Order: sequence, then C-alpha cells, then structure tokens
Amino acid sequence: MGSWFSNIHIRRKSHITEELVVEYIKKMINGYGFSSTETAEEADMVAVFYFDEGSPWISVYSHVFAHDDPDSCSGKITPISSELQTDVMGISCFDSDYLYLNLINAGEQVDAWVGIGQGKAVGISRRNNLSVWKKKVSDFACFSEKAKERYTIADEFLNEASSCIGLSFGQSTASVEALDHLPVGGKTISLYFSRNAENLCDTQLAQVFKNSIPCLIGTENQVTFINIGEASKG
Repeated sequence: MGSWFSNIHIRRKSHITEELVVEYIKKMINGYGFSSTETAEEADMVAVFYFDEGSPWISVYSHVFAHDDPDSCSGKITPISSELQTDVMGISCFDSDYLYLNLINAGEQVDAWVGIGQGKAVGISRRNNLSVWKKKVSDFACFSEKAKERYTIADEFLNEASSCIGLSFGQSTASVEALDHLPVGGKTISLYFSRNAENLCDTQLAQVFKNSIPCLIGTENQVTFINIGEASKG
C-alpha cells in the first residue's frame, strides 16, 4: 500500500514569526466552525505546526488542509498567501500513484503546479506549468529534470527534488498520522479544536478527511467522517 498525505508549507520571510503563522491558522480553522480546546481528548480536529530554523518552510499538518483536487488546494492556500504575503505550497499524495505540488503567491499572481504520475486516474487533469517554478526553486534545471522523470512511487519525487525545493523528504511527506516522518531537531506545536455547539444539529456527519482518491465507478473507496450530532445509524 502506498502513501496518502496532504500538507501545506509557508515560506519564511523576515516579517513572518511563529506566532503570526499559528494565530492566522488558528483564526482560519475557527472560521470553519471550530473552537480551540485544551486537550486531544476533547478535540475533533488538530493542527500541528513544524518549525525548523534550518528550513525555509514552516509546515502545517491538519485534516483541514486535506486537498484532493486543485480547486480545493488553491482555495485554501491562496488566502494564507494573501494574508502572510509569502509563498504557500500545498502537497497531496494519492497512494503513491500520483502526487502534486501547488505553490501560490497571491501578491505576485503565481500559481505554480507540478503533478507526478497518472493524474487522470484520480480525476485530476491539470497540466504542469514548470516554467512558473523557475523563480521558486533553487535549481530549476534539476527540478525540471526530476519532474519529467517517471516514478514507480510518485512521492519519491519529493526525495529527488528536496534540495531544489528546500524542503526535506520527511517534512514534505509527514501528516497528522505520520508525524514521525519529521526530521529530528525541529519544534512542533499542536493546537486542538472542537466543533462549535451552535453548528451541531440532531444528526450530522461532517466530512473531515478523504482518505482516498475521488470516487470512481467500480473502484473501492474509503471516506472518514465524524459524527457531530446525536447517535447515527447505518
């Protein structure tokens, strides 16, 4: 079985502090109908921040940022880029068969995309625009070459291109369920959230994270939900 993960990464700049990132993401999740809570036992949602002084990226891992399609990804990271005035990159991997990176800089009107593997198999048909990455990676020739290679395991691209992106393999492949991927030496901060009571109804299932690719006819699929209302049946 391959890897499934989604995460986002915020490029460091002189004005971007740890507190600024944490507070903005907290505000963003609050806007989705969640309130902060003290413990994991009370939580319906968690956001884990990873800070490493040796990395040009601040990483965020949360099911809030599970993005299975291009519109979902850009719709979530564009407001972050606009507010923090920096590059924000979303990464999503589908069972190691397909992987995409979407880098947004709202102020510069940059929307860079690279997909590795067979996107059509998971319902994604967006084409790569490698030239847009030229000013966003340290070695564009290497990045472009690696992006054009064929991979049996799509997320291996993240290992091959890690030096170009400035993002370690562990940092780029971690998730809430796989925080052990994170490099030793960094710092993590975890925030916990519970669903606001006013958003509860008698029986409601809220989708938290799509574990699999978009549903395809004749293909088994799994979707995770949490019950935020009364006991449900069926």
